[in-house]
Amino acid sequence: MTHRILAVDDNEIVGCMLAARLWVAGYDVEVAHGAAEAFLALKRGAYDLVLMDLEMPEVDGLQALDILMRDQLCPGVPVVLLTASENFDVVQRAYGLGAKGYLTKSTDASELVKTVGRIVRTRNLVWIDDHHCVLEKEADAAGGPTFMSIASKADAEPPSEQAERLDKPPAGLVA
Repeated sequence: MTHRILAVDDNEIVGCMLAARLWVAGYDVEVAHGAAEAFLALKRGAYDLVLMDLEMPEVDGLQALDILMRDQLCPGVPVVLLTASENFDVVQRAYGLGAKGYLTKSTDASELVKTVGRIVRTRNLVWIDDHHCVLEKEADAAGGPTFMSIASKADAEPPSEQAERLDKPPAGLVA
C-alpha cells in the first residue's frame, strides 16, 4: 500500500525537495503551497500524513494546525510540522495543538523518511506496553480488539534500504 502525504510549504523549491525525497522512498506526495491550498487538498482527498511548514505567510503552521484540528479537516491524520527554527516553546505549542511530530528543515533525508515511516506505520496502533499493541482499524471492523505482538516499538521503523536511495532523486522530478 502506498501512503499518501500532503507536503505544505509556501516555498516551491522546498515543497519539490520534500516531494522528491519522499517519492524516492515510495510515498505518493502532493504539494500544497500554503495553508489555503492544503485545506482544499484535504477536502478533496484522503492522506496518511500532513507535513506542514511552520513559517508561512497569511496562515502559519500553528494556526493551520489549530484549524485542521478544530474543524476536523483531517480527522485521524497525523500532522508533522517543519521549520528552520528550534524554538522549544513552539514545539510545545505544536504538540499541545495535536502535532504528531516536529522536524527542522535541516533534518537529513534519511531522518525525514524514518520519521514519516514511523508515523504512517503506527498511526492506527494503540500501544498497550512496549511489546503489544492493538490495531485500531481491525479492532473496530471485527467488533473486538485484535492484538499484535511486536518485539518493540523500534520494529515499526522503516527499512534502512529506503534511506539509501534518497541521495539520488529521479531525473525530472525536481524543477
